[in-house]
Amino acid sequence: MNAEIYKPIFIIGSQRSGTSIFFRKMCQHPDLAYFTYTSKKFPRSVLLTRMISPFRHNHDPTEGSKIWGKFAKGEDDSLDRSDVNPRARRYFSKAISTQLKVMKKPRFVSKHPRNSVRMTYFHEIFPDAVFIHIVRDGRAVSRSLLQFRARKGGEDKYRGCRPPGWRRLLTMEPLESCCYQWKMIVQHIRREAAQIPKDQYMEVEYQDFMTRPDDVLHNVAKMCDLTWDENHLKSIGDDLNNRDFKWKEFVSEDQIERLNAIIEED
Repeated sequence: MNAEIYKPIFIIGSQRSGTSIFFRKMCQHPDLAYFTYTSKKFPRSVLLTRMISPFRHNHDPTEGSKIWGKFAKGEDDSLDRSDVNPRARRYFSKAISTQLKVMKKPRFVSKHPRNSVRMTYFHEIFPDAVFIHIVRDGRAVSRSLLQFRARKGGEDKYRGCRPPGWRRLLTMEPLESCCYQWKMIVQHIRREAAQIPKDQYMEVEYQDFMTRPDDVLHNVAKMCDLTWDENHLKSIGDDLNNRDFKWKEFVSEDQIERLNAIIEED
């Protein structure tokens, strides 16, 4: 029998927006289960996961890319309500239920940037799901995305979430392409947010999280129907290092003006 799934939490946002650090902090909540580098091997089998756990040493949180992308086979990464079918409902319900049983937790949290263009899809499967959108300065994200591309094969190589229409970005100058990538994802999320109840969607500013982590996590927990131990909560942000100003050192004034123009476009 599947474990009851109550208000699963989906952390979304463009790559390089702080979703990873926010996810790792949320995973410290004692009531939350999540996919790990071990459990992702057999995401729907409690028995197999428990069998391999003693022989694997990495039980840290992971995105679970193959799990979340199982039914996304199109030109882009998007899925919506019309794409939901009984097989997908069973698959994702079983995967989350398995993690709840394996970790012996009552709630579940996930983070995967490609799910940023699948919000109504997962809301259709889990009607009480909560979506936490991490929003960062588009200029900082653009510079970070550019560095990410360079590390992964070249600044002109597209990487990350592919929103509808992403191919038009392939012919752009790399930094501008990164800015449009961020903008298209944020806009897609906000359009879909208008289709779900307001109390199931929340935006978190990256800058606020980095400077006031305990306040932000407290507010997020309240929305998600969770409670933090205050002493634990105050210790969680001790290792956060706000370096959101660093992007300015690597971008020229002309580039900043162009990024500003892109961000302000209708």
